[in-house]
Parts: sequence; structure tokens; C-alpha cells
Amino acid sequence: EIDLPRSRRRLPVVLTGSQVEALLESLAVPSGTDSLALADAARNRALGELLYGSGARVSEVVEMNLDSVDLVDGSVRLFGKGRRERIVPIGEPAVEAVRTYLDGPRATHLDARPRTAARMAEPAALLLTAGGLRLRREAAWSAIRRAAGAAGIGVDVHPHTLRHSFATHLLDG
Repeated sequence: EIDLPRSRRRLPVVLTGSQVEALLESLAVPSGTDSLALADAARNRALGELLYGSGARVSEVVEMNLDSVDLVDGSVRLFGKGRRERIVPIGEPAVEAVRTYLDGPRATHLDARPRTAARMAEPAALLLTAGGLRLRREAAWSAIRRAAGAAGIGVDVHPHTLRHSFATHLLDG
């Protein structure tokens, strides 16, 4: 029946506006010169813009389908924890990044040979890998962490860092 002292909760890591911009720019840098590397870079930029522009969880973004995005209205339909649905506005940079990805690089992913034949193609998915496979959460984490390292961001960056940064910048604005 003794009430123990509560440990202090640490505040989440939040990137500055310039760090977010550097991360998003780094996501758009291809790892090679072939068409698949260029498609991956366009997809990764769309991923980053959607994460930061909507404040969504990484699982919500990778589970998005083509019909989840309304580029005219500038909104996305997300299914959160407990499959709760919500419509979230996204900014013009996110709309442009998704539009750029859909206008060509996504077709490259659909047409490319898959790196593994263990999974079935999901052509309805918004963000794809080679062979039309849905981008996995782990691959999204890797892309964000790799881009943060390349951008020289000194903190431990992961997709949820963009969610915290989105919320903080929204409140600051």
C-alpha cells in the first residue's frame, strides 16, 4: 500500500525544422544510378513526407493503399490502433512527393523482379518494393535511419521521431 515515487518520463526526441528538411532531402538521394534505386529514392521521399506531413505512425503509412490517398483534397485515410479510421490532411510537399512517386517510379517497382519470391505482390499498396511487394515497416525504419545518418543528424532518429516532430512543430505554429 506504499505509494512509490514515479520516475520522470523523458520528453521524446524532436528534430528541428532544418533537421527534418535535411532528413527529407537525404531520403530523396538514390543509392545508385539504376531505375530501381531512383524508384526507391522517390518512394522514400514520399514515405518521409507522409510521416512528417500527417503525423502518422509508420505502420499506418505502410498499410496505406492507393485509394487511401486523395491528392486533390490533400488528405489521407489512416487506420490506426484498433483499426480506427481517420482522415488526416497532408501538406503540399507530401502531395507532391506522393504524386512524383505515382507518376513513374511506382511503376518501376511493379515491373521489377522481386528480390524474394516468398511474398505475393500487392498492387493496391501505395508504397512498394521491387516486384510490387508492399513496403514493410522494418524497411521504412531502415530507410529513415540510413537517411538520418547520411544527413548527419546526431540523434537516434526513427519514424516515430517524425511523428513527435510533426506534433511539436504543429503546436509551435
